[in-house]
Amino acid sequence: MRWPDLNHLDGYLPPELEKAYRQQYLKSDVKVAALSMLLLAIMLVSFAYNDYVLFGFTSTFYFLVALRGTYLIYFIILVVYLWRNQDAVKYDWNLFTWLMLSMILVITINLTRPAEYTGNIPVDVILILLVYLAMPMRLLFRALGAIAFTLSDIFIFFIFRHAASSIGEYAAIFSLFMANVIGIYASARLYSFRRSSFKASYEERTAREEIKKDADIWQATFDSIRDLVSIQDTQYRLVRVNKAYREAFAQWPGALVGSHCYEVVHGTSQPIANCPHRQVLETGLASSIEVFEPCLGIYLEVSCSPIIREDGTLEGTVHIAKNITMRKKLEEKLTQMATLDNLTGLPNRALLNDRFDIALANARRRNESMAFMILDLDRFKNINDSFGHAVGDMLLVAVAGRLTTLLRKGDTIARIGGDEFAVLLPETKKVEDAAQIAQKIVEAFHEPFNLDGKQMTVTTSVGISRYPADGEDLEALAKNADTAMYLAKEEGRNLYKIYNGQ
Repeated sequence: MRWPDLNHLDGYLPPELEKAYRQQYLKSDVKVAALSMLLLAIMLVSFAYNDYVLFGFTSTFYFLVALRGTYLIYFIILVVYLWRNQDAVKYDWNLFTWLMLSMILVITINLTRPAEYTGNIPVDVILILLVYLAMPMRLLFRALGAIAFTLSDIFIFFIFRHAASSIGEYAAIFSLFMANVIGIYASARLYSFRRSSFKASYEERTAREEIKKDADIWQATFDSIRDLVSIQDTQYRLVRVNKAYREAFAQWPGALVGSHCYEVVHGTSQPIANCPHRQVLETGLASSIEVFEPCLGIYLEVSCSPIIREDGTLEGTVHIAKNITMRKKLEEKLTQMATLDNLTGLPNRALLNDRFDIALANARRRNESMAFMILDLDRFKNINDSFGHAVGDMLLVAVAGRLTTLLRKGDTIARIGGDEFAVLLPETKKVEDAAQIAQKIVEAFHEPFNLDGKQMTVTTSVGISRYPADGEDLEALAKNADTAMYLAKEEGRNLYKIYNGQ
């Protein structure tokens, strides 16, 4: 075994881990070292009395007292230095230097004592064990100091001094040898155990930190999602929610996690009819719905996906609720643009066609009749030319509003171009009923329209056609109603005419 291999007996760790170990235990090692040094110093001082017994007040005694005093001063200085400068790199060398000086002191004391004095060997054995077990530094340094001290003792007492008894000599050598063997083994086991415990603790702490780091990254990612994300168990309870979800339901009186999702989101005591969570629980397949949430005042597109355990059982679901209010408003706006007149807000030709198809299907199924009207404002061009198109537009809006109040709930009034309007009257059994509504419209126009503070009167001419007598599709009915309307204009305007088939 090479000398550096002694480090492995201490259970030395890989460089970075060893560095972390030394940094963690440095402060406690300094305390242990200081306590061990204090113990050794007390032992050396206590043996001063023994020197007095051996030498009395002689120059040898005073020399040893001075040597011990110098040693104590150095001990105090070194302890203070180690405590203030806790450097893991310099620590071993500082302690090794102190150890060598201590050994030199002990060897010097041993040299001054008589050869027949037998009290040194037991003390030296204790000192060797103390070095191995109580000096927290590299095993290489501990072994170097202890073995150098052992060899010095053997040389002094058994070669230089010639021990009186060969049996005592062999016993002393054996004691010193066993002190080193036991010291190396015991200290190696002690520090190896401490390092292995540190490694296990370090790896466990590192694993926890990695888990926490992964959890923090996961949570940060989870919270960075701008949609409302929640994880729910099979009992509709919220297991986890992201930041957007917490902020959306910040006014919820209780804790979100553990609460039933339908209580938090819908304010109900049970799941709603089209609950996607229920659908996933029943089918095991992903589900999605679009729903308006009154408590939030927004439209949500809720996607719900199953969470499956390794054994194939359903553990719960993950919900992603995306705010689609802007999309819905855009869709509504596009629908309005496609089906409603931009100026008056009345249905346009496209929507009129759709409603006519529905009314026609109902009329055919029930074998019923219906009426269709075309009305036109009399001399509207004169109003545009005299007052401008802005006033003309205001008049058209006012006309649309008045016509709307005159019709039944199931009737449809549409602006089909310029100052021309169409009225669909489903479920009209007699032509007289349509004529009565047309007369109400004509009379309603006799009342002036208030246009931004200006009073303006305009009349209208109305033409009426009937299904199925005057046509079985919208094109035919519109053409015939238009014919009747022009007949009303020819007869003086401000009246209605029923198409008579001519």
